[in-house]
Amino acid sequence: MLLQRINLVPQEPLPERIKRVTPWIIGFLSVGVIASIFVQYQFINSKLAYSEKRLAILKSQGDQTTRLQAKTALSRRNAEAQRRTRNELQARISRLSLPRVGKNHFSQVLSQIIKVIPATVTFNDISFNKKIGRISGTAVGPKDLPGFVKNLRKESLFKKVALLDIARDSGNNQYRLSFNIKFELN
Repeated sequence: MLLQRINLVPQEPLPERIKRVTPWIIGFLSVGVIASIFVQYQFINSKLAYSEKRLAILKSQGDQTTRLQAKTALSRRNAEAQRRTRNELQARISRLSLPRVGKNHFSQVLSQIIKVIPATVTFNDISFNKKIGRISGTAVGPKDLPGFVKNLRKESLFKKVALLDIARDSGNNQYRLSFNIKFELN
């Protein structure tokens, strides 16, 4: 017994110690629980805000996609309408130009003939059949007709100019030659 140790510091009984420490422990635990709830609340709010922001971005992209699809559809319709209009116009042009396909315009040829015609020669008929032409008429003097044929040969639009028929008309005491000239166009 002597070996027993003697405690000179008076000790509180255990229930009183528990009464004194318990409020502190409960306070720390309460603060820890409240802090963890607050942190979780903040984390959930940040995730929710990020999700809402992402949702807004996706909605705006969806709206842009819808607008782009509408523009694309409108562009397709416009392109199709333009294609139809172009085809209609090409058909109209081909219908309108169809009568002109076989026609030759002989205004330049006629102006060349008028340029070289002598004053004493008159024409009864000028006709064209594709690249071949005929002139029939009368000449008062015999000298003017060969000069006229020669001048036609000199012009660049004519080739193979030939005087075919010559007939003498002697009526009313006048000397007249009726003629036919055949030529080809270049």
